[in-house]
Amino acid sequence: MLRTLLVALALCPVSAIAGAQDAFLGADPTSGTWEQTAPPDWRLAHGAVYDPVRNRMIVVTGYDALFDRNDAWALSLSDPPEWTELVRGGPAPPARLSACTIYDPAGDRVLVFGGGYYDGTHHYLNDVWALSLSGTPAWTQLAPLGTPPPPEEAACAIYDPLRGRMIVFGGGPWNPGYTIPRPTNRVWALSLSDMPTWTELTPSGAPPAARSYATAIYDPDGDRMVVFGGRDSASVFNDVWALSLSGTPAWTQVVPTGAPPAVRCAHTAIHDPVRDRMVVFDGRGTVSSQLFDDVWELTLTGAPGWTQLHPSGSAPLARAFHSAVYDVAQDRMLVFGGREAWGMIPYQCVYALSLAGGTAWTTPILADPMPQGRWGHTAIHDVANDRMVVFGGMITKIWATRQVYMNDVWVSPLGTPGDWTQLSTTGSPGPPRAYHTAVYDPVRRRMLAIQGVDSTTFFSDVRALSLTGPPVWSLITPTGGPPAARCWASAVYDPVRDRVLVFGGYSGTYRNDLWALNLSGTPSWTWLNLSNPPHARVNHTAMYDPVRDRMLVFGGYYYSGGGYYLNDVWQLSLSGTPTWTMLTPLGTPPPARYAHTAAYDPYRDRMIVYGGSSAAAGWSLLWDDLWALSLGTGPTWTELAPDDPPLPHGLHAALYDPVRDRMTVFGGQGGWNA
Repeated sequence: MLRTLLVALALCPVSAIAGAQDAFLGADPTSGTWEQTAPPDWRLAHGAVYDPVRNRMIVVTGYDALFDRNDAWALSLSDPPEWTELVRGGPAPPARLSACTIYDPAGDRVLVFGGGYYDGTHHYLNDVWALSLSGTPAWTQLAPLGTPPPPEEAACAIYDPLRGRMIVFGGGPWNPGYTIPRPTNRVWALSLSDMPTWTELTPSGAPPAARSYATAIYDPDGDRMVVFGGRDSASVFNDVWALSLSGTPAWTQVVPTGAPPAVRCAHTAIHDPVRDRMVVFDGRGTVSSQLFDDVWELTLTGAPGWTQLHPSGSAPLARAFHSAVYDVAQDRMLVFGGREAWGMIPYQCVYALSLAGGTAWTTPILADPMPQGRWGHTAIHDVANDRMVVFGGMITKIWATRQVYMNDVWVSPLGTPGDWTQLSTTGSPGPPRAYHTAVYDPVRRRMLAIQGVDSTTFFSDVRALSLTGPPVWSLITPTGGPPAARCWASAVYDPVRDRVLVFGGYSGTYRNDLWALNLSGTPSWTWLNLSNPPHARVNHTAMYDPVRDRMLVFGGYYYSGGGYYLNDVWQLSLSGTPTWTMLTPLGTPPPARYAHTAAYDPYRDRMIVYGGSSAAAGWSLLWDDLWALSLGTGPTWTELAPDDPPLPHGLHAALYDPVRDRMTVFGGQGGWNA
């Protein structure tokens, strides 16, 4: 799964940095806090509600194509829209997807019931959690009286405003390979008084077929719950049912006029109170690849009738497992997340369907526009402009083999991380690429992007992007060499000699050669043919140690009859005659890895290593993994344990921000995406 998250690891209070370097050399190694500075990750099978008190959309739980989630986010709908994470720390529900989510206006809270999660085994839940929205938002688990519904996911629910209760219908897994009961057609009510209580309702009338992934709305004029679509283990539906709520509840099948929508599940529906209709959007058909991109209305006044709507404007991609809410203030439907036929929907896009005067899709709401999730990209610290500069990388569509290579440039001020701007550059950045290297050239205030690969070609070029004045790309044509075209190498800037050092990588074979790109005068390549080099490797890290004038190389991977992960540390002394030496640090070393990042922490004179993939993690990404290598006398490894770590990352980019004493991480893979 691709990540567009920007996270920062604060190593000490910003106010304590200036003039206090010595005070932090012995700082508590467990100190520091991770902070996510971007909108929620890609999401499907989540819950969403409209918060009318604060004019915002609330998004909770869900699945990001790798992990089940238990976070909560708010999208303010004033101008400009902005994402905010609502809860950091404190109790939280277990991560889940396909839960029931409603807004309780009397309690000014979001309620979440049931859902499921997967940890190698499928689990289903029947707990109830409340997210308070007034004051400081916080999660609280409710302990209702009565007998609860059985554990289930993919039920549908409404808020019954006349009786102050949540009504839950159906749910349960539909896949016959699951080992717990198939979908049900039972109905439950949770009273939301001071003593919440579960009661199973026993409506009169023939009930609908058991189903999951249906939608339900509350029809205030009819005081009823209206249910549409869904599926069981064998069939997908497009029928409509009404459950009257006054007196003794009763089921009635609604037979609308007009041609109905195609059978579907995992769609969304809202109640449009101004026009007294149910609006249905998209969903999945009988097979996972059959996704709809249509909009339908079911009139609720008088004789119900189906009509397909044909909104003007540019419609969003066909999708399922998304969310939709009715925005009261602007009389529109908001659509967020989901999955398309080839993978996930970019999470930062919230689409708006205006409902007044004929439906129309409007320009997507891009709260804090930012680069697409990617991996194999680079990020450099543009010191003069105090910002992160991100270049290139690739996107792989989830559940598909389609790969898209990028050559766009994005910048984010380090003082306000998450505020992204795409640079409009002139000149040629060269072909889109990933797995290249990049360094900041402080003498000429430019970014150098070196080599890389696309789906078929290794590149050997060097491109420069000026970072003062209008950003302009230019092609550097050094004399000498050149090194073999490659990817997965490492590069550092050597400030003493005004050159770039490039080590290792892959060009069809695993490499351990070392090249210097001299920048002063006429740029030139020089092969540094040194004895006793490290083993050939890819996806390792290299950093420059300014105190000792050396390059440090850590970890990586190579293949020779089998895959080998590395956690060795090598130094290349740069003064005098350059020499390779393997270091033997004290302490327990990190698990061997590749696809990690490393940064130099000047206040504590140490190398910080974060994330990556390891055989120790089952050839997957490492969770909550952060290490420090002290660089003074007797180098020593120490594992760090910051608060509230992000999801695992690999093939991401990271840099150290000396002004704010923190490491900033962007993008990457999660799972096999970071």
